Amino acid sequence: MEYKQSIKLKDMYKYLLVLISVCFAMTGCVKDQNEFIKNTEERFYSSGILGIVQDEEGQPIEGASVEYEGLFTLTDVNGVYQFNNVEVSSELNIVIIQKSGFQSASRVFSTDRSASLQLKNTLLRNEFNLSFLASTGGSISENNITIEFPANAIVERSSGNPYSGQVFVSIKNIDVTTPGFFNRMPGSTDALNDAGAIAVLATYGIAAVVMEGPLGLPLKLANDQQARIEMKIPSPLLSECPSELSVWGMDHKLKLWKKKGIAKLVNDTYQGSLSDLDYCNFGFPFNSVKLQGRIIDKSGKNLGHMSLSLNTDLDNFKTTCITDDQGQFTVMVPQDRAIDLHVLSTSDCQFPDLEPSRLGPFTDHSEVNQITVDINTGTYTRVEAQLISCNGQPVQNGYLAVMYKGSFLTFLPAGVDGSVVGNIVTCDNNAQISFTAINNESSEKSDAQTFDPSSLIQMGTVIVCKEESDFIRVKIPDLNYDTTAYTNVLFENNKMKTLEASLPINPPFFGISWEESDSTKVTPGVYDILLNQAYVALAKEMGYDFYKVRMGKVTITQGANLEGKAIRGSFQMEMRESVKQNMIQVLGTFKATFK
Repeated sequence: MEYKQSIKLKDMYKYLLVLISVCFAMTGCVKDQNEFIKNTEERFYSSGILGIVQDEEGQPIEGASVEYEGLFTLTDVNGVYQFNNVEVSSELNIVIIQKSGFQSASRVFSTDRSASLQLKNTLLRNEFNLSFLASTGGSISENNITIEFPANAIVERSSGNPYSGQVFVSIKNIDVTTPGFFNRMPGSTDALNDAGAIAVLATYGIAAVVMEGPLGLPLKLANDQQARIEMKIPSPLLSECPSELSVWGMDHKLKLWKKKGIAKLVNDTYQGSLSDLDYCNFGFPFNSVKLQGRIIDKSGKNLGHMSLSLNTDLDNFKTTCITDDQGQFTVMVPQDRAIDLHVLSTSDCQFPDLEPSRLGPFTDHSEVNQITVDINTGTYTRVEAQLISCNGQPVQNGYLAVMYKGSFLTFLPAGVDGSVVGNIVTCDNNAQISFTAINNESSEKSDAQTFDPSSLIQMGTVIVCKEESDFIRVKIPDLNYDTTAYTNVLFENNKMKTLEASLPINPPFFGISWEESDSTKVTPGVYDILLNQAYVALAKEMGYDFYKVRMGKVTITQGANLEGKAIRGSFQMEMRESVKQNMIQVLGTFKATFK
């Protein structure tokens, strides 16, 4: 269920009680990491991650919660999130993305060097346009997927209690034959095979299923129940389909697909029975090897942040990856099979066939020679800039948004010193390139600057300083949490002043209140945060952690007495989840609009 407005602080606690019960139940659903043993040669590097999150129409999704190794952040108005100077592994890394109204998503990746990495995800919107009665069961069909539910097989996800009412179902078919398939699937193609080793999946289709009761009550199949699922396979794939394959579910702890059932091919449809319907990947596993390489242009320049497509000419295996800022890529591919590698077109650029277009086969982990791409008459452009904030300091959490022919071409991240050094490829030398600098620390952006295509664009110092949007920045050092909310920041004015923010969940995840003597204005000064009128609720991989603020102070540095004026300040408080837990310090700053 997607809330239309934030819930006031006085109504908060009844919602928190419901969400707490959901948290416990969802946490219990996570599978333990068991037989998979990490590579003993695993290496770690300090890198930056910039991710792009869009909906199925290609529009940016703002306010999605993104987790990486216990760190949380939000996507901004461009659907972009960043993690700077984080530890990444040479083996498996994962980001997990959640947004109300959409199915959860993830991306698994690896790297063999310190680099600037770029990831992409398309979130699937929940559309509950199918239903059946749990007490009687029923059969529903959508997008070439049919599911038959037995009677009395549904339980509440939060409590496990039997559920007998109306069940509303959202089904999405992630079709491997359509463009953008990989961006819509969670994880990667990596899976855990029967021998406990990493395999890669040749996927024939993925069914994404979500069940809810009235008012958004999360539902699932009971542990001892199974539903029959059928997936019709696109006709171009039928000649390659094995008579039997496994159905896989995404295990976020393992960062791999894990087998959860068997499906048999009957005519043009795979049929099987499953007790877990979240993501059902109909795939065939192959032993895998790691493939690494570099993409360059004819002059030897690295082609950074380019999307690659890799596939076999048999077996229906295909995957994609994105080169890092130095044109390097790391990806798992089937062992002992030739691989066709293509650089995907960018904007209006159409790349000729690669020479050689076929790589391998590979019997072990391999690094290929540099692969040269001819960009024809286009322009390979190096971009250099220095992003500076309003207070004259380097922008440490920001990027350049690059617009080309009316749409986003790419996003170039800033380093911790505010410097941006990146590369873009354009193929129309008559079309200008527009750059806008973003400062995610303060939700500000610069004026757009436009340039003609050339081999080098030196933007110099870019001041990222405009009137700030409302925001709340929350830092919890003990939890390694540092996140800024810049949407759904609410201020309620009377003698008891209330500040709330919906980050990253709705109902509000954050709320504090303090008292002033005058209900018509906010006065600079230091105020005690009211007991039992403050809380923090943090999203995690499955569910939420809820903390009650025990004491704290808010400092108003800029007051207001007219509607529409800005209020600025900071807060420092202590919270804990239970009376037995140690106090945790919370720090933050904010800007809100006086109303």
